[in-house]
Amino acid sequence: YTAAEFYGQLPNVDIVSIHVYNGDRGPASDAAWARANGKRILIGEIGFSVGNGNRPTSLQNELNYWESQGAEAALHWAYEGSTFPV
Repeated sequence: YTAAEFYGQLPNVDIVSIHVYNGDRGPASDAAWARANGKRILIGEIGFSVGNGNRPTSLQNELNYWESQGAEAALHWAYEGSTFPV
């Protein structure tokens, strides 16, 4: 589904929650749909895998990007020495 096809079936949805890991920008289309339709944007999970460069800098860059896309809040997944996105 495209964002329009998916969210278009859910007229009572007021908030679009996006989960992003390792700098994935795929959900930007969801954010664009939310902005165009007056919906609020929440980054429900955001994080980076171990070995994915400088995670504090990467996280700050991602927060800046998603804020520029209209996100009003972001929830950091975790920050630990795990091989899973944190």
